[in-house]
Parts: sequence; C-alpha cells; structure tokens
Amino acid sequence: MKRSILFALVFAIASNLLPKTVLANETFDAVCAACHTGGLRGMISGAPNVKRPDAWRPHLSQHSPDQMLRIVLNGTADHKARGGCDSCSDQQITEALEYLLSVVQ
Repeated sequence: MKRSILFALVFAIASNLLPKTVLANETFDAVCAACHTGGLRGMISGAPNVKRPDAWRPHLSQHSPDQMLRIVLNGTADHKARGGCDSCSDQQITEALEYLLSVVQ
C-alpha cells in the first residue's frame, strides 16, 4: 500500500516536471484526438488513428510535414481547417501536428 502511494506521488511530481510534448500535446488532446484516436468521429470520417502508425503510411508518403501543415491550417474536402478550432493559433496547430508526427513516425 505504501509503495503504491509513493509511486503515485513520484509519478505525479515527475509528470509536472516533464515537457508537455512528452506527456501529450494539449492542442492535440483537445482538438485532434476526437478524430485521430479511433473514436466514433474518427471511424465516421475515416481519419487515420495515431494508435495505428501503419494507417499513416499513405499520408506520410504522399505529403511532407509542410504540406500536412498547410492541409491542417487551410482544410480540404476531407479535413476541417484548423481541425475545426478557430481559436487555435498557428503555433498551436503546428505543435499539435509535430506531436502527431512524432507519435506515428
């Protein structure tokens, strides 16, 4: 019991000291995860799941990171501009994409 409490305490402290990109990107979690983590919205839209890097191979082979950023910022028939987050800054969108790419590559 004491070990469990100690472990939880150490984990909580360490988690607060790690960079956000290590834990998860806040913008990705708040905006992109709804479609890109395999939930209902992702199944309906056909969005590739970050938990399945193989699903990203066609996208990674067709588009450079810069092209993907333009797609996310400007939108396409298959992807809402800014992932539907009108209040997200370009920097937040860029960081979310960088996080996503770090997970799937």
